[in-house]
Amino acid sequence: MNFTAIIPTRNRPEWVNESAKWILIATNYNIIIIDDNSDIECEYIEDPRITLIRNPHKSCLSLLWNQGVAASETDYILIMSHKVLAVHDRYYKSMEELLSKNYAMVATNGFHFFGFHKHLFNIIGGFDEGFQSGGWEDEDFQNRLFE
Repeated sequence: MNFTAIIPTRNRPEWVNESAKWILIATNYNIIIIDDNSDIECEYIEDPRITLIRNPHKSCLSLLWNQGVAASETDYILIMSHKVLAVHDRYYKSMEELLSKNYAMVATNGFHFFGFHKHLFNIIGGFDEGFQSGGWEDEDFQNRLFE
C-alpha cells in the first residue's frame, strides 16, 4: 500500500524529526511535514521521501490537513499529530491491514493518528476549515463519513 504521512507542526522540529525517523525506519511511506509559520528557526531532517512545506502565515489545522492531502501523490493518507511518536511498526501494520480490508478510516491514539484512502476524501470532501481553533475537524469528517 502506498502511504503519505502528513505531520503538521509549529515550533516543534525535535518532535517531528523523531517521528519522521521512525516512519522512515518502519515503513516505505512518503512524509509531508507542514511547518505552520513557526516562531523559531526550525530545521527538519532531509530525505528523498520527505517533502517540507513552510507556510508563510499561521493557519487552522483543517487547512494544514487539506494542504497535505492535496500535496500527496499516494492513495492512502496517514495524518498524525507532531506529538505522536509511533515507534512500533504495529501502528502502521494494523492501519494497513484494516484499510486493505476496506475500512473507510482507521484511527489509533484517538484522532492523533488516523488514516484513510484518498478516494474517501474526494467523495465526502475535505476537512472543514471553519474550525479555526481546532478540536472538531476530525469529528466533523467522521460524522460526514457516517452519513
